[in-house]
Amino acid sequence: MLIVQILIIFIIGFVFGYFTFSIISSKNKSSKALKEELRVVKHEMEQYKQDVADHFSCTTKLINQISKDCNKLNSHMTNSSNYLIDSNFHLLESLNKDN
Repeated sequence: MLIVQILIIFIIGFVFGYFTFSIISSKNKSSKALKEELRVVKHEMEQYKQDVADHFSCTTKLINQISKDCNKLNSHMTNSSNYLIDSNFHLLESLNKDN
């Protein structure tokens, strides 16, 4: 009878231990999956931050280039208009002298 009681207690302990281990093991698997997901999301966030930084760096370079081009255009327009005004003025003077 004592052996049967010990055997029943052993079986109950084994079943209890098995279920406890299963619960803890599933929590560890879930925890590992969450940690992996967190690692992936952090990596994606870092990549996104780098992409945003690259975008603004490129945008800054393009805006600087546009500014330089606008300055060149302004200078060209100023020089051309001055030249054309002077040429027109000289042409009008010569026409007035002829009259």
